[in-house]
Amino acid sequence: MSGKSIKIDRRLLGTWRSDRRKTMAEWVWPRTMKVDRRKWFAGLFGHLRVRYTPRLCTWTLKEYRKRGPYEVLDTCETVGWL
Repeated sequence: MSGKSIKIDRRLLGTWRSDRRKTMAEWVWPRTMKVDRRKWFAGLFGHLRVRYTPRLCTWTLKEYRKRGPYEVLDTCETVGWL
């Protein structure tokens, strides 16, 4: 992102958090996957948080954190492209 004015999609601004319960409610498990693997896999969900400000995106997954710039390339009423 250079010195040009930035495009902001206000629908992005704020924090999104992974929801394990909702994800697992829709998940379709392979019939061959054992129960202990299912528990391990389900434990991966519910930890990711993504926070958007007008210029930066921050990803947090348990103790891991990464932050960087993003650019809104285009928007319409229902979709935004990063």
